[in-house]
Amino acid sequence: KENEEKRVISSMKNSADHILSLLTNLLNFSRLDQGKESIITSEFNINKLCNELSEMFSPLAKNKHLTLVYNNELENNTFIKSDALKIKQILSNLLSNAIKYTPNSGKIGVKISKITEGVEIIVKDNGMGIPKDDLPRVFERFYRVDKARSRDLGGTGLGLAIAKTMVESN
Repeated sequence: KENEEKRVISSMKNSADHILSLLTNLLNFSRLDQGKESIITSEFNINKLCNELSEMFSPLAKNKHLTLVYNNELENNTFIKSDALKIKQILSNLLSNAIKYTPNSGKIGVKISKITEGVEIIVKDNGMGIPKDDLPRVFERFYRVDKARSRDLGGTGLGLAIAKTMVESN
């Protein structure tokens, strides 16, 4: 009986977390879609932001026995002009997806390098991948490649749509 109660409570918590995530994503997307989300451009240290993300996501990756490798090719104090909060949200969405969809003992790589017009950040993993036929749709609202698995992992189908909208508005 005690195990059954714990299972029910855990299931309720997971459902509540999923609903909260969905509502937060819907609010963010709605503000972006209506142009009510303002862009606050300033100079900030991209290295510092990436280090914060590393500290934030390393424990989550470790829980799944994932190797999280940061390859930072920038000089120590590289400043860029952009919206730091939006860049952090975009990278958080990408890292969160990478952690969710990479199987245990997998590898996630983040490469940060200087390019002609700024900085390029690449998030790469050895997860399940996206079938070729689904690639054109991955940035659509509520689109999930594997609906059953996404639901089990707490996916809302909004993370990449939000990230794309933020990139286009930045």
